[in-house]
Amino acid sequence: MSADRAGPAGMSTLEDPLAEGLRIVEVGERHGLLIRLMGGMAVRAHAPDWPARARRLEVDIDFATRGRDRGAV
Repeated sequence: MSADRAGPAGMSTLEDPLAEGLRIVEVGERHGLLIRLMGGMAVRAHAPDWPARARRLEVDIDFATRGRDRGAV
């Protein structure tokens, strides 16, 4: 399920929310921005085999960033 969908400004959005969240963090790092996954996506990234994650469908991606990076994010 790594099919891409067209997004704003010619960017592609990955179908898998975790893969998309990790991609956004990586793109931010390339541009000198500090972006961190939060919430359920962060738990899923750090503990992918945790059984409780299989019972829930993630529908959003939560991030945190520094105040000075907020505008760019």
